[in-house]
Amino acid sequence: MIGLIQDMEAEMALLGSMLVDPDEAIPRVLEIIPRGNMAFCCKDHQFVFDAVVEMHGNGEAIDLITMEAYLRYHDQLESVGGRNYLLDLASSVPSAASAAHYANIVSEKYRLRNLAAIGSALQQRAQETGASSTDLDSWVTREIQRIDSTGFRPPTTARESAQDLISEILERQDEPAYPTGFSWIDRKLCGGLRGGQYCILAARPGAGKTTLALQIANAWAESGIRVAFYSLEMGAKQLVRRIVSSKLGIPGRVLIRHLGLADHERDELANLELSPNLLIIDHGVNSMSAFAASVQRMVKVEKAQVIVLDYLGLLCHGSERRSRYETMTELSGSMKALTLSLNVPLIAVCQLNREGDVLRPSLRHLRDSGALEQDADVVMLLGLSEEPPDDGPRPPEWGVTLWIEKNREGETGRCDLWFVGQTTTIMDKTERDVVQEAVS
Repeated sequence: MIGLIQDMEAEMALLGSMLVDPDEAIPRVLEIIPRGNMAFCCKDHQFVFDAVVEMHGNGEAIDLITMEAYLRYHDQLESVGGRNYLLDLASSVPSAASAAHYANIVSEKYRLRNLAAIGSALQQRAQETGASSTDLDSWVTREIQRIDSTGFRPPTTARESAQDLISEILERQDEPAYPTGFSWIDRKLCGGLRGGQYCILAARPGAGKTTLALQIANAWAESGIRVAFYSLEMGAKQLVRRIVSSKLGIPGRVLIRHLGLADHERDELANLELSPNLLIIDHGVNSMSAFAASVQRMVKVEKAQVIVLDYLGLLCHGSERRSRYETMTELSGSMKALTLSLNVPLIAVCQLNREGDVLRPSLRHLRDSGALEQDADVVMLLGLSEEPPDDGPRPPEWGVTLWIEKNREGETGRCDLWFVGQTTTIMDKTERDVVQEAVS
């Protein structure tokens, strides 16, 4: 069945385009099918493709005569069908104008064949004694990423990258950044997170990591940025209740019990409209492969520009064959690869080890794997400004501190924030002082 996933006419038309106008067609084709990629179903077509690409790379002239000589020298002329077949290829298209179109068809068929092969292998692995669904999920994710990494993007030279960078600087074309809504964080991140950046936001339980991640996500959404927020711990209704409480200043307990609302609060609720740009996914994602498939759909179909995951530790389950450390290491690497392949920023919320200092967490307290620190472009740690009470309820407000402990493209540092418990809101202290002055 896998062999039936092919389009011989597209393969012939692609090769014909490369023979008719090599200077025009080959550079465009190599942007889709790089050299060394075994994208052709017909092995003879693959050999002709490799020959054309090699000749082009060597600066040799490409026409029917030189191709015939090349194939004869490598004892392949008769196996591919002889000179008449080369004539058929060249006459299969009137021009090279559609070379990229044919290349996309060939590359899509190649990817489908690989996915079908993964499916066949998955069926065999699932029937083996001792097969684990977690192990199979991880294997499928690795195989799909291997297919994606093979392809369809040629290497970029340092000269080309430098030219693009210099043009951006001279023309003041900033790389698109997504401001978080917290001015201190944005200054440290040179304006916000950028495509391909993998950001870890970690804290001990109850320190406010979900609150901070949700506030950043909602700030993005309200500024017109499409956000896919994956919540593995809380349902969509709980998250929305937090947003409403924060925006309107109505305590969360009032919204839960539906009691004690003042008339003006009822009017505000009735007129409240949240941004349609915040997409909340609270079910159906419990493994890396399911998460990767969902994220790809959100980016390509729903046009999501930023991804937030709350939280990383719930994405995988224990495996009898792998330690928690090995599982988290593999998971973190997959996150980084997914972020780069889709060129979107991703914030992954994580837990810190319980032995970590609640007042001054550090990178070594990242739970279960040092790969989190290694793979991430940005690591933000959230801690309390003072020890919580040993017994009794917490005060209605308390100080928290945010440390940017790692930042590949900017500064590190700390910022004092304020957590308002009743409305689950985090704000910087200057903003809090302004609010208090307005109230008084």
